[in-house]
Amino acid sequence: LIGLIGNHELYNFSRAELRTGVHEQLHLTDGAGSFYYRFAPPAVESAGWRLLVVDPFEISVLSGGYGMGLHRESLEMLCNHNSNFRELLSTKPQTDSLAGLDECDWFKGMPRKQEPGDVARRWTPLNGAMSERQMKWIADELREATCLGINVGILSHVILRPEVANPDCLLWNYEDFLRIVDDAELGSCVKLYICGHQHEGGFFKDDRGAYHCVFESPLLSKPGDPGAFARIDVLKDAVRVVGYSPALTPEQEFDARGHVLTKDCNPFTLCEKVLPL
Repeated sequence: LIGLIGNHELYNFSRAELRTGVHEQLHLTDGAGSFYYRFAPPAVESAGWRLLVVDPFEISVLSGGYGMGLHRESLEMLCNHNSNFRELLSTKPQTDSLAGLDECDWFKGMPRKQEPGDVARRWTPLNGAMSERQMKWIADELREATCLGINVGILSHVILRPEVANPDCLLWNYEDFLRIVDDAELGSCVKLYICGHQHEGGFFKDDRGAYHCVFESPLLSKPGDPGAFARIDVLKDAVRVVGYSPALTPEQEFDARGHVLTKDCNPFTLCEKVLPL
């Protein structure tokens, strides 16, 4: 099993612990200890695909993980884009924990969701950014895949494109990322994005025909439900998704941005969706 590094992993474990392994059957890094890497087992390669696992918390106030305090350079970046944290630190400069950052209203003075400029809401401690080095690695992988005629899927805990995002769940430097994947010479090989973080889910097909799939959190399943999980088959000419999707409340639907699996499907029924390439 592979896992994607996200905020909840960093709440509970340091990066060193995540790198050495918190469970013998779960891996969050490649063999070299990197949290971003290519994942291409034989079945994926034979279908003409490669998967790129990315680290959207490489630059983050939580980047060191549990017990490591707040990353100061990332905290400064956060303050530069969200004055609520700047005001907090002006009165409590020794703040060095997520609990301490909770002592201010993160969204004071910001647009509400679905209002113009709401992408500014991404500047919270629960999101992060990719480094220039990681971005270059992504570009190099896409360049090689394009030359080889290979389809690419990108796996990220955090949402990578605002059209599919409740903006509270968006990558800090998503614009830098989009400059790579929207490049005509680099991004045409990217056919699939798989994300989490946004508990209510999301689904979007971008202008290049790539599918952005955000799967609902199991936390939204009701007692007795099968849960929220899916199997994804990458094929030469399609992506097939088979799984279960929880029923949401009207309030949860407001934060959703579409759904991978149809919502008229009973949560007890196994659903299937085929996404042609």
